[in-house]
Amino acid sequence: MDFSENYSTKCNQEIQALHFDGSRTQISLHTVVVYTKDSTVSHYTISSNLSHNVAAIWAHLKPIMASLPETIENIHFLSDGPVTQYRNKTMFFFSRLQISRNVSQNYNVLLELPRSRPRER
Repeated sequence: MDFSENYSTKCNQEIQALHFDGSRTQISLHTVVVYTKDSTVSHYTISSNLSHNVAAIWAHLKPIMASLPETIENIHFLSDGPVTQYRNKTMFFFSRLQISRNVSQNYNVLLELPRSRPRER
């Protein structure tokens, strides 16, 4: 899970002053991929709120968490997000409040994407 860079909206046909002024409306995109034993589902949420704090993260995650099957026993949060967003005491506290089921939670940090190895011939 991660926030994308704030996205600047753009009209299909806009006047030159708007194009160069840089006063476009921005939106926040939050992306999540849910991997289960049976499937992989991509989710995204869009918001006009540009905040990336814990409350904003849970506003994005709440509908996704509600859609998870009741049979899930473990949730692994994997992100390269900074400490201010995903890996802090407030986030851990909120996750215990929001996930009321008896579910194990693990937070992992993706420090570097794995590089593909050249194929041997």
